Amino acid sequence: MVPSYLHFWAFSVFCLTKDVLGSVCSETRKVIGAEGSDVTMPVNKEAVKEVIWVFNHRCIAKTWPNQNSDITDSAYNGRVSKEAGFSIVIKNVTKEDEGLYTANVLRGAAEVYEQLCYQLRVYENLSHKDLEIHHLFTDRENCHLNLSCTVNRADVTVTWNSAGRGETNVANITYHGNSPATDSSYTCIAANPASNVSRTIIPRLFCVKGKFVHIEDLYSISSIDTNDRILGPSIKHLHPWDWKCRVVEGKFYCLEFPGDFKSD
Repeated sequence: MVPSYLHFWAFSVFCLTKDVLGSVCSETRKVIGAEGSDVTMPVNKEAVKEVIWVFNHRCIAKTWPNQNSDITDSAYNGRVSKEAGFSIVIKNVTKEDEGLYTANVLRGAAEVYEQLCYQLRVYENLSHKDLEIHHLFTDRENCHLNLSCTVNRADVTVTWNSAGRGETNVANITYHGNSPATDSSYTCIAANPASNVSRTIIPRLFCVKGKFVHIEDLYSISSIDTNDRILGPSIKHLHPWDWKCRVVEGKFYCLEFPGDFKSD
């Protein structure tokens, strides 16, 4: 068996050669990951003798059959592992891991390294807090309003979806309360290649007296009576709040009636 220090010496010499650092990939595979996730860069294990991994012109690891991998970039210590075969997994990726990865593969009796290239793109994980829906009346009496969906994140596509209108790839739509789909629910979907979030509303409820809210945004449900009314827990010195609600896709949407409040 070749001593490990000789492996490391050969690895270092290889990484300094112009052929590796200056080479151009004939084909690049796109790899997508969400921040904090693990990504895999696959290599066909057939007749592989060794693989040297280069990231943005820096050697980061070398793998051999039936041996542990050498990790030479401290940023990847404990984060790079070899899967069955010669594919590698990079754990807990961040924006700093984005870039071009090259697998320099030596197979069988070949004397030239085959190059496999991977372009890693890391996207933010979207959350419901990133998505906001706003409404602006154009004709309150007839319940005509504009709906806008905004996301405070980069590289995000916003889509509206409703049973009455289908899918619309725009952030702003117009709603007319006298349309056939008056009580339809509308869902705003924000997505990037790694994650997506959505919120559902019933635009018609904006036109009804009172404040339209998604009950789960306020507190957990304590009880529901037989008259389709929901009773929330007492807050401060108020008696249980009284809400008129409906269910949309398994979620409660309610109208707040300030006149129903009672005090001690």
